[in-house]
Amino acid sequence: CKTWLDAPTMVAGLDPAFTHGGDRAVLSIGKVGWAQNVDTGQRQKVFELVKFYILDDDVTNKAISKSEWIVSLTKKYLAEHRVDIRNLCLDGTGGGDPFSALLAREIGLGAQNIAFSGKPSEMQVSKNDTRKGVDRFKNMASELWYVGKELIRAGQIRGLSPDVVAEMTARTYSEQNGKVEIESKKDMKSRTKKSPDIADGVFLSLLAA
Repeated sequence: CKTWLDAPTMVAGLDPAFTHGGDRAVLSIGKVGWAQNVDTGQRQKVFELVKFYILDDDVTNKAISKSEWIVSLTKKYLAEHRVDIRNLCLDGTGGGDPFSALLAREIGLGAQNIAFSGKPSEMQVSKNDTRKGVDRFKNMASELWYVGKELIRAGQIRGLSPDVVAEMTARTYSEQNGKVEIESKKDMKSRTKKSPDIADGVFLSLLAA
């Protein structure tokens, strides 16, 4: 059990599901800050999932495009949870540029556009692995998933529901020439009949932290 040491920051991750074989557009809302384990006294940075939304479950307004619908709901939920647009990360692969322009027009500039298929970061992999992400992972999606699972094991991610955990544990990895690559959504769907869209949204939230 942990207690926040100061007011956490509200963050969000958006997977519009344009590419990678995704089925659903998902917005993940979380909060991040420094917390203390009340049993051990350990102080660490923690992400807590507050809620996630499946944005294309019920497209009730047929007069607008799916992208416009997703942006409209994103605007609504960011406002409800008081998430600053600068604390939103979204997967900008594929149709990301037009979508980002639409998002900026409706909500404002500042969202962090991340390409799942793009280059990994220059950040250190973990406390115990001093290699940079770019030297350890095949792409950004692989880095997000690998590092995210490490944070879960370290107790730095909490509030995960059983369906989110099921998605996170079902996706596999491979390693070649020292680089880790996450299983593609297409391959995972072929193997499990499910797509890890919710987990993608949660892991995107971590970059906004």
